[in-house]
Amino acid sequence: METKDLSLREASKIQLPDTSSPQIIKAVQEALNSAGYDCGKPDGIAGKKTYAAIKAYKSANSLSGDAKLDLALLAMLRVSQPKEEKKADTSTSSTKPQTDTVQRELPVESYVLNKNTGKFHYPYCSSVNRMKESNKIYFTGTRQEVINRGYVPCAKCHP
Repeated sequence: METKDLSLREASKIQLPDTSSPQIIKAVQEALNSAGYDCGKPDGIAGKKTYAAIKAYKSANSLSGDAKLDLALLAMLRVSQPKEEKKADTSTSSTKPQTDTVQRELPVESYVLNKNTGKFHYPYCSSVNRMKESNKIYFTGTRQEVINRGYVPCAKCHP
């Protein structure tokens, strides 16, 4: 099976979540609290309780035992980059029909692509742990974007 690697141009278009942003940190804190890992009050500031909860969560879920806020953690917790809010058009002379302004947003996820097999996985899939690091491509985007690049979903984790 022929696999497609991301070109430099395609790779430069991928927007990875900023794991240091207060919005991401707050979303992680909320998700960890919901999962039973006490971070304290979600405030968007990563303190001792947040790092302790991250470390405990990652250890319990077969991720690295560190306290880093990384893409694998975001994927496990289903936290993605918050969308920038678009300002409403307040002009009264709009020539576009109202239906053109409503767009359905596809869910953005983090995936690990295997250059060797042409399959893509959730970061927490057991197949990712067995993959050579040189075959891994970390990707954040929609499922359809991955499929359009020629990758097929893993049969274990069903991304």
